Amino acid sequence: MSFPHPFPENSRRSLTAAAPPIKKEEEEEEEVKGQQIDYCLRRSKRKKSSITNIESFSSSSLPDDVWFEILAHLPAKDIYDLSRLVCWKWYRMIYTHTFIYANLQHTPYRLLFICWESPGQKLKPLLVTMQQGRIEISKFSDAFSLMWWNTCNGLILSGLSMARGCRSYCIANPITNQVFVLPQIPAQTIIYWLCGIDYAPVSMEYKVVIITLASKSPYVGYNNSWRVVGTDHLGLLPWMVQLPPLNTEGFMHWTFGGKVGNQLLSLDVETEIVTKSCVPLDYDRDYDHWNYLSTGRYLTLLVTYENVCGKFGR
Repeated sequence: MSFPHPFPENSRRSLTAAAPPIKKEEEEEEEVKGQQIDYCLRRSKRKKSSITNIESFSSSSLPDDVWFEILAHLPAKDIYDLSRLVCWKWYRMIYTHTFIYANLQHTPYRLLFICWESPGQKLKPLLVTMQQGRIEISKFSDAFSLMWWNTCNGLILSGLSMARGCRSYCIANPITNQVFVLPQIPAQTIIYWLCGIDYAPVSMEYKVVIITLASKSPYVGYNNSWRVVGTDHLGLLPWMVQLPPLNTEGFMHWTFGGKVGNQLLSLDVETEIVTKSCVPLDYDRDYDHWNYLSTGRYLTLLVTYENVCGKFGR
């Protein structure tokens, strides 16, 4: 028994004639590559359009001052790396002095612990932050295991070597992992624990101050040079101080020990003028210890005598 063909004869001929020729493997690979290139081009166009949409959203959805306040409340480590990926407008904004200062005002205070067992070993600095009842501990890379002297607004003044008579110093930024090497110090013997860095809010500049044994006056570093700050009118030599400097807003303070513990030197970072202050004391008492603390805008003094504590705010 024979069954008729499902397609008529003329239909079979048309199908045979319309059948594509068999492609070689090389031609198929070229076609696949062409499809991939076309897909990549379309994907890149979509990527560009998405970036444009983000930039237009960031620039037109809210006013600039509102974006400024929003970004100023974010942690520095989250915005400095990601802002460039969003739009150049944000990237340019966060690198201005005004934004950096505003972001610092919203940054929670941190405790810096520097641990070492012997002078020959590397330092192990830790940052401890408490936010909403939680304690966060941050470690630094080996690049920042240096000789730390003083900090200001997250910047670290440190030495590049632990050797005696070291004259190589730098300012390190642990957020951006940048290290700025300072110009050579015009002295050989530096009292490194008396050196410091502070911020001048009016001119929006950072200045480094060093104290040496070779000079009776401190040096102030600005740009690529060092200047001597006159202190002959004070009657007290800066290198007589025994404790590291304390920073308040635009001022650096050095305190004295012993019988002159009630006196301190204050440097106005903006004007570079050093003044001497004396704390009023009750000379009928014998004071045992002097402890100065920096509390932001003010300098607080805690003195102990006969197991009684007193507090003086300046």
